[in-house]
Amino acid sequence: MFLKNASALVGSGSRIYGRINGGFGDRPDRVTPEGFIVVARIRPSLVFAVLVLAAIGVLGGLSQANADSRAYPATQPRKDTPGTTADGWVQTPYGPLGPADRDLLVKVRQAGLWEMPMGQLAQTRGTTDLVRQAGGVLMNDHMELDVKVRAVAAQLGVSLPDQPNADQQGWMTEIRSKNGVDFDRTWANRLRAAHGKVFVVVSQVRSGTRNTLVRELAQAGMVFVQRHMTVLENTGMVDYGALPTPPAPSPAAPSQPALANNEIRTGAFGPMKSATVFLVVVVLLVIAGTVAIDRGPGRKSMGRLRALFTTSERRRKPLDVISGNDSDGPRERRGRGGQHYE
Repeated sequence: MFLKNASALVGSGSRIYGRINGGFGDRPDRVTPEGFIVVARIRPSLVFAVLVLAAIGVLGGLSQANADSRAYPATQPRKDTPGTTADGWVQTPYGPLGPADRDLLVKVRQAGLWEMPMGQLAQTRGTTDLVRQAGGVLMNDHMELDVKVRAVAAQLGVSLPDQPNADQQGWMTEIRSKNGVDFDRTWANRLRAAHGKVFVVVSQVRSGTRNTLVRELAQAGMVFVQRHMTVLENTGMVDYGALPTPPAPSPAAPSQPALANNEIRTGAFGPMKSATVFLVVVVLLVIAGTVAIDRGPGRKSMGRLRALFTTSERRRKPLDVISGNDSDGPRERRGRGGQHYE
């Protein structure tokens, strides 16, 4: 009912009158003794502008919601949910155990299986004290680390290998075939290159594992690997030019989600479709045209624009003036624009 009455008022450009019972409507045919009040003037341009602004807000909200749904897709089920296994993840009493955790246990075990005998060999065949001392450090540390990794694997139910992999067996054969300075150089370079590779694996697992036992093992492994690289480099036999170069830094991720080809950034509304922006521009032009049409002759544009959004024009008629019982007789009063108030 309110919308019906409002639409009729907008079409006629008339005024809304406040009545004593709290209602609104046109000027009554028969004025009550208490009189009436002119509450507001309804202009078609004002109502149209309000509706347009509401439509723009709805379109902007929908566009932002679509952008957020693309930037933040639905959450996937976590792999470490207690009591579940998915994609190689297993829940343990010490936290989730993933494929990278198990791979670390295997690599630490295999590293000890070939570095312990090679450390022992360097103590007898090394030609310098530094090589022999480095061999003793490697052998003793890996003996300690091997005890740790087997204990952790038993608690987590991970199977460990009993022999080095094919590459490690080939390195052992190559080192055993050398003598003198060639032995020192080959021994130091093969072990230094291997420690560089395993250090990357250990550090990555240490930074991201969710398992308490694996985290403690990785922490100890990083200490041992760093010490081994240092003692191997102190032998003076390491050829740094033969070591792999560090990877190039990855490009920085964009701070905001990339926009599609048919989207543009529109400030507070966020990413919006080009068609939506075009619609907003058209609506703004329509509003400007409506303001121009409503301009009356002889009025300045800014004054007319102010009048479009002017509210609270009030007039109250005394009882004796409305009923014509004034001592001076009925009088006619004119408001702004030549409109009559009797």
